[in-house]
Amino acid sequence: MIRDFRVRRAKELDIQTLWTWRNDPTTIKNSATGKYITWNEHVKWFNNVINSGIVQIYVGLDADTGCLFGMVRFELDKNSSSCEVSINLSRESRGEGLSRRLLLGAINNCEFQGPLTLLAYIKPHNIPSVRCFEGVGFGFKRKTGEFLEFTKAFEKI
Repeated sequence: MIRDFRVRRAKELDIQTLWTWRNDPTTIKNSATGKYITWNEHVKWFNNVINSGIVQIYVGLDADTGCLFGMVRFELDKNSSSCEVSINLSRESRGEGLSRRLLLGAINNCEFQGPLTLLAYIKPHNIPSVRCFEGVGFGFKRKTGEFLEFTKAFEKI
């Protein structure tokens, strides 16, 4: 059980862990693509986004062990003043009450300048994610395609 943790920006050394989490069956079921991502696809994506200026990835680390347990991704859309947010926890960390705390920690560390609208797209069957985002102040906006859209104002200066 993780009692205390810290949040930091993802680094190159996290690439393998992020890929493993991305290909967890529950993650695949809840992802936009619904498919397995190959190592080569992941490396290409990671290298493109890690220093892109439009994507920020934060990881949560157990304060006692230093082990990673989850990640939050922010993807900025400069044209619409919005930022898509997604979260993923390691299989072992799910159900431990960490998602809301991690999401808040990542939002507090996010380096994008506001005002922005944070957007989360969640499949209706993904009740833990719905509860997580609602629990940190995101509100349901609408159903769009196969996703529920949740929003939250972000005012970082």
